[in-house]
Amino acid sequence: MFNLHGRETSNAGRDLSLAGVNMELVVLSDGVLGISEPLGRLTIGDQATGAELSHWQELLATRNAPARWHSLHAVTSVSD
Repeated sequence: MFNLHGRETSNAGRDLSLAGVNMELVVLSDGVLGISEPLGRLTIGDQATGAELSHWQELLATRNAPARWHSLHAVTSVSD
């Protein structure tokens, strides 16, 4: 699980439009044996769904939105 906090967006100011912004985080294994395997992904932004979309909307609407933990989702392919 990853904790995403709204400090970066809330301090950016109300003039900055983040509509249409999406962020995808893919977590990889450390690749000790030379191969880094994807462990999971997290998408937050306008194209997110469920809890991630709700949190994104709260980050944009509220200056002091609380931090939240988000679960990683399965990765079907790295370029996906």
